[in-house]
Amino acid sequence: MKTFKDFNARGLDIGGSDLLEPGTHRVRIDNVEFDPVTVMLKMRLKNDKGAAFMNLRFDETKPKQQEFNLKRMKKIALILDHPTPDDFADQGVEWYTGKEIVVMLKANDYSKYPEVTDIMAPPTETTPSTADMNDDIPF
Repeated sequence: MKTFKDFNARGLDIGGSDLLEPGTHRVRIDNVEFDPVTVMLKMRLKNDKGAAFMNLRFDETKPKQQEFNLKRMKKIALILDHPTPDDFADQGVEWYTGKEIVVMLKANDYSKYPEVTDIMAPPTETTPSTADMNDDIPF
């Protein structure tokens, strides 16, 4: 039977993701957790260049912060085509995992983690309409 003393991490690189730099990034919602003690939703956003974090606190003792974060979650739910964006939590945190959004990040004066300042839908790829094409061949 193994004991704790039998384990080691020799030869393993702790690795981890680099933080995304300030700017606009298309990211996948990699992980979502709700912490009932802090009344906070914690999202890890990731792409091949690194990771960013978005923490949304819903503490009723801070009504302005709560309202801001409720609006932010509704916006995310609308962008992701949630079936009931007003009730964005009814599908659980799992519903958000793996979905893509675009975030704008700026440097944060209080933390090493860049701050999410805006959230947008990823651009959709469109093909030109045949009505917009000019069939006239100039000779």
